[in-house]
Amino acid sequence: MHCTIVTVGSRGDVEPYLALASGLVGHGHQVRVATHEEFRDLAEGSGAGFAAIAGNPSQLIRSDLGAAWQASRRSPIATMRGLVALAEPLLDSYLDDTRRAMEGTDVAIFGVLGVAAYHVAEALKIPAVGAWLQPLTPTAAFPHILLPVENAGPLNRVSHLAFDRLAWRFVAGSAARWRKALDLEPLPFDGPFRRIEQQQMALLYGFSSHVVPRPHDWPARVHVPGYWFTDPPPDWRPPGDLLAFLESGPAPVYFGFGSRVGADPGRASDVVQAISARLGLRAVVNRGWGGLAEVTPSDQVFVTDGVRHDWLFPRMRAVVHHGGAGTTAAGLRAGVPSVVVPTFADQFFWARRVQNLGVGASIDHFEAPSLAAALRSVLDGESTRLRARTLGRRIRSEDGVGRAAGIIERTAV
Repeated sequence: MHCTIVTVGSRGDVEPYLALASGLVGHGHQVRVATHEEFRDLAEGSGAGFAAIAGNPSQLIRSDLGAAWQASRRSPIATMRGLVALAEPLLDSYLDDTRRAMEGTDVAIFGVLGVAAYHVAEALKIPAVGAWLQPLTPTAAFPHILLPVENAGPLNRVSHLAFDRLAWRFVAGSAARWRKALDLEPLPFDGPFRRIEQQQMALLYGFSSHVVPRPHDWPARVHVPGYWFTDPPPDWRPPGDLLAFLESGPAPVYFGFGSRVGADPGRASDVVQAISARLGLRAVVNRGWGGLAEVTPSDQVFVTDGVRHDWLFPRMRAVVHHGGAGTTAAGLRAGVPSVVVPTFADQFFWARRVQNLGVGASIDHFEAPSLAAALRSVLDGESTRLRARTLGRRIRSEDGVGRAAGIIERTAV
């Protein structure tokens, strides 16, 4: 079977799909990953073929539009509007790239932002499988993940339905252009949701049911097989200077904010260095895409431009991060406590999950007093550390990739 996986976004958005690609290759299938050019080496390293999708996510995030998008914080409308503004100049080439990537394939597997694959699959008359990292299926168990509340009671399910329709209004025009270009019938006014239910399109969620329990009201077509993690290739080695730093003293605390681009990286860097000095902590700081660009290395602070989370996080006392789906998953898998500083979109949802599971803390603002208090609570809390270790073992025992591959195989038959 030939599979095409379509995914766009930052490295944290893309890496789980590379794990899925590797698993499908291991099951004897041919796989092509369609994503941004900057991830070509990673995709080919998974054993899959590669097809380029328009856009450079790091450049987009650093643009004025990218900064405005990340500043949307808790406003779901602003978050959606910002995403559409970022994507609009690329949408036509995105469809063309997706169509080329899916030539000759038997099944399309697509992330939330890889939705063009759904329409191309319909034109090609092949199965499409959703493979998403955030729980977006309507449920009464919790509200839509972009809403800034933990529980809206009887309005939980309504919030999903309302947001789906709102999101559709933002993208309906683009979808109509795509479907016309593909010679497909227009979708109904209220979007594709009813058709997807009627088609019984399989949907896989790349997270653990130990982290987000599967709601009882999700339909049978929705599966939660577990996280999709990549492992280091056999010839991978950590940077020698980082290894020497880790071996020179007690386990450090990790600070990193991934694709977040802070409005004031100098202030953020000052906070990290002040916290390290105040609490007497050694630190490993990942500059990311600019959020901690001005941290100064020292005997107590190691600065890197990126290293594998699956290798690094188990060697940390705690991890301080932005709450992106991929970084949150890596911290939970490592079995160490997290302190999450969410800034926008689904990060608030993951921050709440970390706190409610009792495996870390969440703070609303990246300020020295609140960060110091949160770190003290997770570093000194034996129960927090124990729960984090237990959850890490449970996540590591799951075969999320293998289970997902099996579902895809059954779906595509």
